[in-house]
Amino acid sequence: MQDCLCGVNNLKRQVFRKISVLLLVMALSFCFTGCRNAVTNEKKQLYRAIYDPNIQGVKEVVKNNKSIVNKKMKVFGQAKPLELAVREIETEKVQVEICSELIEAGADINEMGLDGSTNLCWALDNERIHLAEKLIDEGADVNQKDEEGLTPLRSVLRAVTFENHDTQKQMTEKLLKAGAKPDGKLISYLLSDKNNNWEMQYYFIPRIMKWMPNDQITEGISSALYAAIKGDDKELQKQLNSGNIKKTEKNQILAFAAANCGTEILKLMKDQGYDFSWKDSDKVGLIHIAALCNQKEVVEYLLDQGLNGSDETDFFEADAVAFAVLGNHLETAQLLIQKGKVDYKNNLSDGECAAWSFISAYGGKEAFRSLAKLGYQPTEKEIYHAFEYGSEEQYPALIEFKDAVKVKGEDGSSVLSCFSMQEYGNQFYDLCRRGLRADEDELKDLIWSGRSDLVRKVLEEKMTQGNIRKEALLQSAIDIGDFTMVKYLVKKGADINKYVEAGAEDDMWTPMQMAYARASKDIRKYLEENGGNTSKKDSKGRSCKEIAEEAEAVWNLN
Repeated sequence: MQDCLCGVNNLKRQVFRKISVLLLVMALSFCFTGCRNAVTNEKKQLYRAIYDPNIQGVKEVVKNNKSIVNKKMKVFGQAKPLELAVREIETEKVQVEICSELIEAGADINEMGLDGSTNLCWALDNERIHLAEKLIDEGADVNQKDEEGLTPLRSVLRAVTFENHDTQKQMTEKLLKAGAKPDGKLISYLLSDKNNNWEMQYYFIPRIMKWMPNDQITEGISSALYAAIKGDDKELQKQLNSGNIKKTEKNQILAFAAANCGTEILKLMKDQGYDFSWKDSDKVGLIHIAALCNQKEVVEYLLDQGLNGSDETDFFEADAVAFAVLGNHLETAQLLIQKGKVDYKNNLSDGECAAWSFISAYGGKEAFRSLAKLGYQPTEKEIYHAFEYGSEEQYPALIEFKDAVKVKGEDGSSVLSCFSMQEYGNQFYDLCRRGLRADEDELKDLIWSGRSDLVRKVLEEKMTQGNIRKEALLQSAIDIGDFTMVKYLVKKGADINKYVEAGAEDDMWTPMQMAYARASKDIRKYLEENGGNTSKKDSKGRSCKEIAEEAEAVWNLN
C-alpha cells in the first residue's frame, strides 16, 4: 500500500514538473512574442511619425527605445529611420527637428542610403542648408563620397547662382572648416557637360577658385583655359600665340575669355579663327556670357562683330539684357537696349517678361533693383509669381515695387499665401505688419511647416481675418505633432470635442478623434486628460478605437 502511494506521489510530482515546465515555456513564449510585438509596434509608430510626419511621435519612440534608430524598416524597403527622415520629410524645419531627435538617440549619420547617396550629399543636392548644417555640426563625414563619387563640396558648388550665392559660399566655408578636402579635379567637374549650371559657371567658377585655400583644384585644366578663367590676358595671349591650344578646349577658352578678358584678347582670337557664333547646348552664346560677366566694352565689341543681343536661350527664352540684369550690369543692359536694339520688355516667356522670369529663378535682390532702374514695372501677376517662387534673399527688393503688398494671385489670394509654408525667415510676419491679415488656412499651413511660433505671434497681435477656428488649428498641431502648440491652443479654449471638417464637408471628426489616428500617444493622452470624449463618434459613425484600427495606429489601442 505504501509503495502504491509512493508511486502515485512520484507520478504527481512528474506531472507537476511537466506542467511547470509547460507553463514556463508558455510564459517565455508569451513574453518573447509580447516583446517582439512591442518592437514591431514601435517600428510602425516610428515609421508613421517620420513619414507623416509627427514630431512628438518620433520623440516618444526614441525616448523609449534608442536602439530602434539603427533598425531597418521593412515597411520602407529596408531603409533606416534617419535615411527616411532625410529623404521623405517635405518641410525642412520639421525635418531638422526630427533628424535631431534620431541623431541624438544614436542614428548612424554617415550610413549610405539605399539610393546610393549620403545624408549630407542628399541635403546639399536638395539645398536643405539647415539640415546640412545640422549634419555637419553632429559630425557628418565631410569627405564621404556617394556611390557616384560625389563629395559634399562638389554637391554644394555645382549649383551656385546669384540667388543662393551667399548661402552656398557660407556652406563651402563651413565644409572647409570641418575638414573638407577640395579634390584636384573639382574645376574639371564643374566644367563638365553633365554639370550644366545654366551658364552660371562662367561667372562663379573664378569666384569659387578664390573660396578655396589653394589652387590645387585645377587638375586637367590647361594653362590656356586656366588663364581664361582667371582673366589673365597676358598669359592667355602667350598661350594663344604658342599654337598649343587643344581643339577640345577652344570653345570653353573662348567662353571664359568673353566672360573675363578684354577686347584685345577677343580680337586676337577672332583673328585666329575662333567661332564667335558658337553657342552651347542651351543656345547661350558669347553675347549672353559677356553681358552676365564682363564690362560693357566687351559687349559692345561683340555687338560690332554682328552678335545679336536679342537671341534667346532655350531656358526662359532669355535675351542678353536678361543676362546683364542678372549680373547687375546696368550700363551693359542700357547699351544692349540702345545700341543692340534689344526690346526686352516685349520678349515674353509664358506671358511674362523673360528677363523678369529669368532673374526670379536665378537672381538676387540687386538684379530686381537693376531691372527697376531700367524703368521696368512688373505686372501684378509677375510680382505675385516672384513672391510665390522666390527666395528670402529676393524679398527686400520685391517689396520695393509699387503696390507689391496689394497684388493678388489668380485665385484672389494675397501674397501672404506665398509665405504660409515658410520654414525660416519672417516675411510672413513682415507682411502682416504692412497691413495684410492672415486667414485660417494660412495659419494651418504655418503650423504644418513648423512655424507655430509665428502663428502664436500673429494670434496674439490680432493680425488675422475671417473666422479662425482654434479647433482647426489644433488639428494641424496634432497632425504635425507639435505638442507645445497643442497645449497652447487647449489653454486658449480650443474645443477638443468639436467637429471639424476633415477634407470633404460631410467628413468630420473632433481633435480627440484625430489624435487616435496619429503617431503621438502623449498628445492623445493629454487631450483625454483635458476633457477629450473618447466615446463620441465621428461623422461616419466610427469610435476612437475604430479610427485607430482603420489607421493601423496600434499604439493608440491600449
